[in-house]
Amino acid sequence: MKAVLRWIVGSVPLIILALILASLAWVVSVEEGDPTIEEPYSQSIPITPPKPPEGMLIMGEFNERVQATIRAPKSVWDSLKADDFIATVDLTGLGPGVHQVPVQVTLNKQPSRVMLFEPEYITLELDARMERSVPVRVQIEGKPTLGYLRQATTIDPSEVLVNGPSTYVAQVVETFTSVSVQETNADVEGEFPLQPQDSEGQPVPHVTLTPEMVNVRIPIKLSSYYRPLAVKVVLLEGQVAPGYRVTNISVEPPEVTVFGNPN
Repeated sequence: MKAVLRWIVGSVPLIILALILASLAWVVSVEEGDPTIEEPYSQSIPITPPKPPEGMLIMGEFNERVQATIRAPKSVWDSLKADDFIATVDLTGLGPGVHQVPVQVTLNKQPSRVMLFEPEYITLELDARMERSVPVRVQIEGKPTLGYLRQATTIDPSEVLVNGPSTYVAQVVETFTSVSVQETNADVEGEFPLQPQDSEGQPVPHVTLTPEMVNVRIPIKLSSYYRPLAVKVVLLEGQVAPGYRVTNISVEPPEVTVFGNPN
């Protein structure tokens, strides 16, 4: 019995060596059939837009991306898709201002590993959310047809809500739209898009309007001092040559406007 134990003890190093050699042989065999590849992934990975802290907003557009280097067997590489990656940043606890935040990248494909990615940090700016009401201004362009007058403009609603980063919302003094009545002889009515403007009449970015459109009605009425009259041609004298007849008479202009006392 003691001889058997001595043999086992004496053989342990050989057994361990045999296991190591067998493992190496298996690894080499697997590697030859499905070699491990480490290189940058061909597509950049979009960072999921983070949820800002309560009452805060991210300034500007968020379209950050990262480039990752992956180590994985060839069989895994061949099946990799951009959707297998998740790139995120955490804004928890951050306040207004410019921040550098670390990027986190995970790969939902095994066996594989994200070796490195660039950039490791992104810079973004946070600002407090703000909302307030501002008036609507409608600029009327052009003049109606001769003899027609523009009546009082109806605007609905007369005020809209501006929402966005406080830095930009504070700049908005009004919302603006323009409506043309050039050469019209009928009421002008419709929905028109609004644009936020600052005190110098410049558009303000990074804000949203509620609603984004405004209903405008501009009544156009004929003045009692004017009257449009159709031009009628009356043939009083003469005859056309034998074998000919008048088939059509064109008048330019077909209508004239007269002006004077309403009576």
